[in-house]
Amino acid sequence: LRGAGPGTSLHYGRPTTWHQQAAAKDFAGAWAQIAAPVLVFYGEYDQFEPAHGHALIVDIVNRRQPGLARLVTIPMADHDLEIAPSRVAANKGEGTSPAPELFLTPSLAWLNAIAAGKAP
Repeated sequence: LRGAGPGTSLHYGRPTTWHQQAAAKDFAGAWAQIAAPVLVFYGEYDQFEPAHGHALIVDIVNRRQPGLARLVTIPMADHDLEIAPSRVAANKGEGTSPAPELFLTPSLAWLNAIAAGKAP
């Protein structure tokens, strides 16, 4: 069985042991300790990570201080935040194109607000 044992790399390009080690970590607990502004990006067509995982990060951080974290969803973007013509195309990695402004514009606005002393 390929990809099932230690040292193999067929599960999203990483050894199974990497995923097992990651699953043993308390990422939610780590996010709960964040006391700085957090900007979370999610590509609508992300083929690897679910939307609810990104929303959970925002919810956890905002429990500490409401408004500290913000979620930005980029329409039609895949996991690499490249634009895809469809969800199927994004999943296959076909026909994607970079659109850095969809990431940079909200990032810069958020950073400028922080620099100006305004709440994120």
